[in-house]
Amino acid sequence: MKSTHILFNLIVLSFLIVSIFILFCGQKPGDDLFNYAQTHKNDLRFGTYITVGAVKTHLNDTDGRREALSVIKSLGITKVFIETYRGATIADEKLLVTIRDFFIQNEIDVVGGIATVPGKDFGARQEGQLGWFNYQHPKTQQDLEKVVRLTACVFDEMIIDDFLCSADTSDMSNNARGDKSWSQYRMDLMTDLSENLFIKTAREENPDVTIIIKYPQWYDRFHKFGYDVVREPKLYDKVWVGTETRGPITQRMGFVQPYEGFVNFRWLNSCSNGKVAGAWFDHIDCNEFDFINQAYQTILAGAKEIVLFNYYDLMNGHRGHHFLRRQFSSLVELAKMVAQQPVKGIYGYKPPHSDNESEYYIFDYMGMIGVPLLPTSQYPENADVIFLPSQAAIDKNLIEKMETSISNGKTIVITPGLIKALSNDEQLLKLAGIQSMEYGGETQIKNIIWENTKIPLQNPVYLPAKMYASGAQLLLVGENGRKGLPFLTKKEHPSGGKVFVLNVHTFTEADFKAINEVLLAPKQIPWLQLPHEWLNVVRDSFLEPLKISFKAEGRISLHLFADEFVVCNFNDHDVKTKLNLEKYVGKEKGLNYINKLTGKPIQIQDNELVLPVKKRQFLWVGRE
Repeated sequence: MKSTHILFNLIVLSFLIVSIFILFCGQKPGDDLFNYAQTHKNDLRFGTYITVGAVKTHLNDTDGRREALSVIKSLGITKVFIETYRGATIADEKLLVTIRDFFIQNEIDVVGGIATVPGKDFGARQEGQLGWFNYQHPKTQQDLEKVVRLTACVFDEMIIDDFLCSADTSDMSNNARGDKSWSQYRMDLMTDLSENLFIKTAREENPDVTIIIKYPQWYDRFHKFGYDVVREPKLYDKVWVGTETRGPITQRMGFVQPYEGFVNFRWLNSCSNGKVAGAWFDHIDCNEFDFINQAYQTILAGAKEIVLFNYYDLMNGHRGHHFLRRQFSSLVELAKMVAQQPVKGIYGYKPPHSDNESEYYIFDYMGMIGVPLLPTSQYPENADVIFLPSQAAIDKNLIEKMETSISNGKTIVITPGLIKALSNDEQLLKLAGIQSMEYGGETQIKNIIWENTKIPLQNPVYLPAKMYASGAQLLLVGENGRKGLPFLTKKEHPSGGKVFVLNVHTFTEADFKAINEVLLAPKQIPWLQLPHEWLNVVRDSFLEPLKISFKAEGRISLHLFADEFVVCNFNDHDVKTKLNLEKYVGKEKGLNYINKLTGKPIQIQDNELVLPVKKRQFLWVGRE
């Protein structure tokens, strides 16, 4: 009996040991990250979009769905977007229900998705450069209605992917627009279809369905192709934003700068009165650094939910996934900080539906030289510093608003493009201390003057204007032969207000047409590579009223929050930056700063924080 009792105890003990081993060591790959993601999904959540092709070929049986679950969990993904239609391919309703229920049973939330792109015998293709619908055509509307009903019938939440736009110039559309501009006609059409085709139809099938509109990333051209950022957000329950900036130095997907994701998210959130609920980026034209940089800018902009497009890339693998897994908890903590601390910076004014004078996406480039630019769709009357490019000219009361800001001691930075857009307004020239200006023709400078020394530029920079100062101080001057050309001027006013003119531009419509590009940045901008001495002066013109000094080369972004800040390095080499915050935070005794990711102290040298940032990484700094 005694030996039997001992044997029984040994069996029980062995069972307990095996159970403990299974509990702590026998988990499937990805379970730990998935559980962590589930626990923190209110702070930051990742999802993925499964296109209808993958739905029909990879999720159409048990093994495919099991593989999908394994892949998704391994990346900490807790939500999937199941596409019902794309390019004439429509998913079967029974299969959609099966997939929906499978993911829900496995603790994955589910949303339906529609990609409104034409296909053979589905809708009518536009007469235009891109593969979009002719939305005026009755067949397009009739076919899409069926897809909307299918999606709303299966899902309680659905997203309309970023093809809800048109460049159609057919006789049908031309007759329908009447005397409207193409832009106004398209915005009216897409707003009407949003309300009466997508939303009304979906609610007929499912009165409680939540409907999301997802905008692409090309914010400076939305209105040209029918996206109405004022009326549409009021109709839809939620707004999602494309932050897919991809490779910044290749033409394949445009020379889009990483800061554009930050700009697009925050500007659309301003246009929609805070209705933006999530963001979306992809793997296209991305190395591992491009991929993870998209995550940094998206989270710094305020996103708490991110979709990775698309499942095929997750299934096939990408080098960026390693970075995502290794930095998952850091990204969660960063998102928590962004949600808790008010953002600070320089407000850039871009009213909705605004055109420009050769300054497309100029906000992106301001951010890429270390100006902590915060785009807004309303004039920021209480801001200490305001950036006004030519997009602001659509505001009929702009000069009056500028005068009020200047009289209140504020700083305003404008561009020659704004002066040109306002027809060289005499009052504006007087405010800027500019006697006259000749715009156009792009004057090349090959040298810059710094401390009375001529410094050759590695790549020539093209200035959009020849400016002649009258009362303004010349802060930076370039050289074309023997002739000096103002690059940055400053006019001080008795009120303490200041007006700077920064002589830069980006792209014209001709630049887009030259390479047959429609939407994205068509070429690289050389002034990102200006010597750091010049860029420091440019930054100072923006940052001095905030009592901050930031020294760095180009392709660096600075993000300021209440007590912490982040520096992102988009260069393919390590950099050393310096930030003077003494006046900004006060002279508190014993005030120390640390790297928030490592806990290591930040070196202080000559009252400046010394901030080394590794290539294509970010440095998050806060108080100890």
